[in-house]
Amino acid sequence: MRITLSINSEHSIELTHDQATSIMYELDDKPVLADFFAEAANHSASQMRCIVARKSCLPISMLEKLAHDSHCDVVREVAQNKTALKKFSADLLIDMMSRDFGIAFELADNLPLIEDVATRDCVINFMQESGDPEILVKIAKYHRRLTKQS
Repeated sequence: MRITLSINSEHSIELTHDQATSIMYELDDKPVLADFFAEAANHSASQMRCIVARKSCLPISMLEKLAHDSHCDVVREVAQNKTALKKFSADLLIDMMSRDFGIAFELADNLPLIEDVATRDCVINFMQESGDPEILVKIAKYHRRLTKQS
């Protein structure tokens, strides 16, 4: 994939990978750029896909595609995306964790972003079944925060 920078559609240069990733990182996470980010999500470089996976303005279909990415770092970025966590099903979140349990650590830190209670409960149950002490501590902290808010 070639990424170019153009001024008035007259003068353009092809960006190096480093230049393109720097620009992508700096672009605001705004709905007006959603189509641009969605196109960049198809880039062959996992670093570019990681940057794009952070963008909450991405269409849910593209976030779902990135959730199935072959590179675990991309999937970990999706696990921190607030739009994805609001919209993803429990099955998809569990599938993400099943492929790389390190993703469970990202999700455990972001449990409040999973708005659907049934989805969140399924994710927590899956995490608890692992018996991982670090995950269990994160879940306990989440429950303590809920108790304090009540």
